[in-house]
Amino acid sequence: MQKRLCFQQLLTDSPLSRTKKPYMGTLLQRMPIPYTPLTGFYRSIGIASTFNTELWAIYTGLQLAWDNGFQKVQIQSDCLEAVTTVQDDAAGSNSNSLVRAIAKLRRGHWYTEVKWIP
Repeated sequence: MQKRLCFQQLLTDSPLSRTKKPYMGTLLQRMPIPYTPLTGFYRSIGIASTFNTELWAIYTGLQLAWDNGFQKVQIQSDCLEAVTTVQDDAAGSNSNSLVRAIAKLRRGHWYTEVKWIP
């Protein structure tokens, strides 16, 4: 599949539902303004911490971006712990297998950056 050259935003969120179960969501949209939503998802992942839920949203969103042929992706998250963990140079050897999987995806033949959105 040919890679698309425009810059994409990967927006993640992991709110709790009314039943206190974590959900994750990701939206891929074209940058710059006007933002054009391209694809996304929203699903429950069962019992998990906010940190792990956010990591799942980042991982699944990156897979979605890769599968859709995007070459430049900016990941935006409001979870500072997830952002700093994913940005860490040692993420590829982190004890958390999900962090390692994200690091492996980010090392592919594309450009990704991670941005904390408070």
